[in-house]
Amino acid sequence: MKCSIKSARYLRQLGYQGDRGVIVINVVPGGPAEEAGLRRGDLIKEVNREEVHTAQEFEKTIASLKPGDSAALLVRRDQNTFFVAIEIQ
Repeated sequence: MKCSIKSARYLRQLGYQGDRGVIVINVVPGGPAEEAGLRRGDLIKEVNREEVHTAQEFEKTIASLKPGDSAALLVRRDQNTFFVAIEIQ
């Protein structure tokens, strides 16, 4: 997916206490994550309607998809929650 993620320890720092998911800490310019609109500090709560609580869960779920597949990510940014679709490369 070409972005870096971190889990629980950053949730409190970014104001997501009480929420679960993985935090985007880096987005590769021109990559699919940037094209989908992901930003540093976004909280990814689900991948294809499956909750993710750790970076390992997220990576395992993404790795199970084939190039060309799409993944629906449930993302929280500040007080907004929305879905983005990202194409797996």
